[in-house]
Amino acid sequence: NNGFFINQKKNDLQLDDPQERAWWPELYEQSPDFQQLRRLMRASLEEYAKRLGLVAPGISGADAHLTVLWAAVYPGVREGDVGGRHGYHTHEFSLASCVLYLKTSGGNSGPIALIDPRGAAPMDDWERDKTEYDVQPTAPFHRNEYLFPEPGDIICFPS
Repeated sequence: NNGFFINQKKNDLQLDDPQERAWWPELYEQSPDFQQLRRLMRASLEEYAKRLGLVAPGISGADAHLTVLWAAVYPGVREGDVGGRHGYHTHEFSLASCVLYLKTSGGNSGPIALIDPRGAAPMDDWERDKTEYDVQPTAPFHRNEYLFPEPGDIICFPS
């Protein structure tokens, strides 16, 4: 997954550059589904920012490079296995993030945990801390949200 993630062209400046798109033309140039996904995710982000009353730099114009899109694949969980996960993290310098779930394994999928980092240990320490699964932020930042996505769900949240 890391190699897949690292090599993707993720921002609009790259995705609008023919030389960058040449890295994977079947996806970046020839796939109508990928272009539709770009429009869908941008529209979701714009709507989320609008509903929050935010002016979102990077939605269009010279700052469009701030709109970032990438894919990640996590293996399913087989009985007795721990499965894949993505540790707690923040998206620095980001206004908001949206996640599209294409496939989930229903009740066997873990939740996406939305946690306010102001009431917990520094984010860069969480991955090194074996107790990260039990992080309980302190008040007034203690109202964690856990969402169990279904296929087709788009979840937007502050970054």
